[in-house]
Amino acid sequence: GYRDGYRDSWRDRERDREDREESGLMRKALLQGEAVYGVFPVRNALLAKRRTPHTLYVLASLDLARRKDAASVRDVFFAAEAAGVPLAKVTRHELNLMAGDRPHQGLVLDATPLSWAATDWQFPPAEEVVAGQAEGQAPPVWVALDEVVDPQNFGAILRSAWCLGCAGVVVASKNCAPLTPAVSKASAGAAEVAPVHAAKSMQRTLQDAVAKGWAVLGAAGEASAADARTIKVDRPTILVMGNEGAGLRTNVRRACTGLVRVEMGGGFGGAGMGGAAAAAAAAATAAATPGAAEADADADAGGAKRMRGGNSQPGVDSLNVSVAT
Repeated sequence: GYRDGYRDSWRDRERDREDREESGLMRKALLQGEAVYGVFPVRNALLAKRRTPHTLYVLASLDLARRKDAASVRDVFFAAEAAGVPLAKVTRHELNLMAGDRPHQGLVLDATPLSWAATDWQFPPAEEVVAGQAEGQAPPVWVALDEVVDPQNFGAILRSAWCLGCAGVVVASKNCAPLTPAVSKASAGAAEVAPVHAAKSMQRTLQDAVAKGWAVLGAAGEASAADARTIKVDRPTILVMGNEGAGLRTNVRRACTGLVRVEMGGGFGGAGMGGAAAAAAAAATAAATPGAAEADADADAGGAKRMRGGNSQPGVDSLNVSVAT
């Protein structure tokens, strides 16, 4: 009857909880640091050298002859060898435990956690930024994330910002998803190489940037916001993305010099946020220099130098979503 069904359901939940706790304990026992998983995150972590690597764990049955990404996997091996990182062959079950049953593609790097590039970021004066640029160089476009809490969205935005040539990313340190391996995987490894700064107060950081001559454009959904495809970027600019559900906070919105919208079904919330951010960043970088975004993405995907048959430069496979899943 009802009570028997309730007891069975309760037992199932208890077993699931116990299994999760056991997996977590086993994962901690296997790792010195945290598990970076997936081909591009592991490759970029080894090349960027922002983490201290301990051990590279590889699926014992890995067969490069049957892998479409064999060249990228070889890049991982070359980078690990160059860095002197020990390699250990393990079972799929062990890799699943290390990666928390997330898609590891046969590779897990045990390494120290990522840190913010800065913990109290302040933008330099716009005049100094422009003065330090080469003649004819486009004004830089930064991305600011205010209370973006979903790791998948955070990672997707980092991937877009990196591939589209944005100058950097700044986040609200108190209410933003941390730089976890899940974010790195969702970013296709961009989190390992893109400089991500933290701001103690996003409102004050943006107000200070405006006082220093920066344009601050908040992404919003209302019709009164300017179409992102029509904006002109003629000075250092910050594109601000708000929370997945609530959007921009009122105080952050007030700190913006203007609002922009992206014409996409579903608005900025939920699963569509990463795509909206990519579209907004693409519009901003293209407005700064027409055609630059496409050139940067193409160069990043295939133009890096090679090392001993391997790619010696960290990079992301353009905006291909498949590499992040």
